[in-house]
Order: sequence, then structure tokens, then C-alpha cells
Amino acid sequence: MAEMRSSIVLTVFSTASGIGKTLVAINIAAELARLNHSVCLLDLDLQFGDVCNYLKLTPTRTISDAQSALDNNQFRAEEFLTPYSHGRTTFYVMAPPKTLLESYNIQSATVERLVAELNHFDFIVFDTPKIFSDLNLTVLDVSTIITFLCVADFVPAIKNLKTGYDTLHKFNYEDNKFRLVQNRSDSQKLILTKDVEQVLGKQFYHNLPNDYASARRSIERGCPLVLDDNSTALTESLRELVARYTNRNTGAVEAEAQSKGIFSWLKGLFGGR
Repeated sequence: MAEMRSSIVLTVFSTASGIGKTLVAINIAAELARLNHSVCLLDLDLQFGDVCNYLKLTPTRTISDAQSALDNNQFRAEEFLTPYSHGRTTFYVMAPPKTLLESYNIQSATVERLVAELNHFDFIVFDTPKIFSDLNLTVLDVSTIITFLCVADFVPAIKNLKTGYDTLHKFNYEDNKFRLVQNRSDSQKLILTKDVEQVLGKQFYHNLPNDYASARRSIERGCPLVLDDNSTALTESLRELVARYTNRNTGAVEAEAQSKGIFSWLKGLFGGR
């Protein structure tokens, strides 16, 4: 199904918790919408997703309901998406299941079916949990661009980053599909960015500055940073990242044909198809 899609699929992935993954995914979606693209944001952190909490949304239907509708050939996208609007900007959110039991029943094949059903959107953005599961590997497989987000502030985080990077890198990713993005890049830390890049053997594609106060305010207000009237360095850096992804600065969305079959054998390790 991935070959049939017309949407550009942007996935935010990480191997660590608490590093701003959901905030980045929300702002990518919001900035794309601000630029007049049609956007759907799917929260695939099925057990502990926070997209709706961050945006102050109360969805009536979730991905669990969408899966049931797909199974019964009764899926109509607008019935399972919750709109988020701020000013003149609107994008759509598909919420995670409401219960843990429902989260265990979401199938990886549902991701492929949703990408096909939602292909009328210009962009589909996935927020994902920090695990290598069959479902996550399916998401990465259908992605046009993977934002691998990290915070290189202490040794365990760098270990997880290196492990995750090596796991993905061994599948001969083209550089245009897989992007290392460092969050809180200018925060005080004992480990220098250049040392982390040396360990990884790759430079960070983009560096987001640290701004805990603005991030907290954004969550408290339910307003993405890129839609806030009070622009900050973090706001501008998020906009620059999206500009790179949309070919407005450097030319980035060239990986559509490179997203096929990379994970097929690894999926077998997790009970995949």
C-alpha cells in the first residue's frame, strides 16, 4: 500500500523518553498546516499518547474505532479525526485508544490501511513510542522521512541513541530518509555535540535549542509553539526544520521511493507479516 500513497509521511521516532518527541511532532504538523498544507497527525503511542492532552482535545473516536470500521468496510476518515484549530490554521488528529486493552489489539496492518485511506492529506505525521515493535517498524517502513529525535545529555541516553541508530543504519538507509535531530542542543551538559557525532559517525541534521519555559507554556495553553504570537528561538528552529523537510530551503522530500521493504526481515523477529 505504501507505493500507492500520495501523502508525504513524516515520522518522529526516538529511543528515549521525555525528550520532547510529542511536542516536536505536534509542531511539525502545526507548521505544515500553517503553511496551508492539509495535515493529519496520528498518535501511535497507543498506551501513553499525549497529543490530545497537549492540544486540549477531547476526541470521541480513536484509532481503535477506526480499525473496527476498516475491518467492516465502513471507514470514513472524517468520522475518526478530531480537528485542532488556532486562528486560521487547522489540522486533524487521530487519537490513541482510550484503554490499555484496546491498545493491545491495534494491528500493524492498520497503519498501512490508514495511510492508504488518508492519502488525500498532503502530509501524514506519526508520533511513535520508543520501542522497536512490529507496528513501529511498519510505520518506519511507510515513512517518507524519519526524524530520529535525541537529547545527548548523559551516557545512557547516548547508548540508547547509538543502539537505535545502528539498528536502523544497518539496513542501508538513504541519507534523505533518516534524519538525526538533536533537541535541547544548547543546554548545559558535560558531553559535547561533536563527541556524540563522532560516536555516531554522522552529524546531526538539525539542532533544536533548549527552551523549557516556552515548551511548558505551550502545553499548558494547548497551543503549538509555531502558532503562538510570541516567537522564540525554538519556534524559529522548528519552522526551519519543517522548511528543510518541505524543500523550501535545502531540498529534502526526495525519499518517497526509498521507503520500501527495508524492515521486512526484521519484522519477522517481532512476529510481523
